[in-house]
Amino acid sequence: LGPEAAIPEDVLQICSGSPLLIRQALLRTSGGDDSTSRLPSETLLALVPEQRQILLLGRILSGRQALTLPELQQMFPSVTSLPELVRQLVRRFLIDLDGATIRVSLPLWNVLVSTWPEADLLYTRRAVASLLLGRFLMAPQRRAHEGIEAIKQLLLSGAYAQAVQV
Repeated sequence: LGPEAAIPEDVLQICSGSPLLIRQALLRTSGGDDSTSRLPSETLLALVPEQRQILLLGRILSGRQALTLPELQQMFPSVTSLPELVRQLVRRFLIDLDGATIRVSLPLWNVLVSTWPEADLLYTRRAVASLLLGRFLMAPQRRAHEGIEAIKQLLLSGAYAQAVQV
């Protein structure tokens, strides 16, 4: 595996344990070339829209209402490459897969959302709101939290009129 590399304590604190952020911080401090040390925004732009939606959904639905792989497959029935898209996110350290549950760590999310190109983030929020609204409308009492989150995402995306209609 090669020589053991010590990770400076200040890097660990700044990165809050996120493997992606630790890797990028170490590559930057060691003068790594740009092809391997992508900035988070470049990492985001390299993803397909469905992967960015998975990131947003993974963060929104973390905690009590965690997102599972079967639920994700229900949300994206026409995306036949969904398992591979999820594997790519795991390999890039963008999501954690705990059994069938998808999680996006808060420290990583904070970095991603701060570097996410605004127009794409607004589009992704609207797409996720649409997915959540669809699930809410199928079972309003059981999925009320998803209806509330859909309204929140619409408001965050600037779609105020659509949020009021919901």
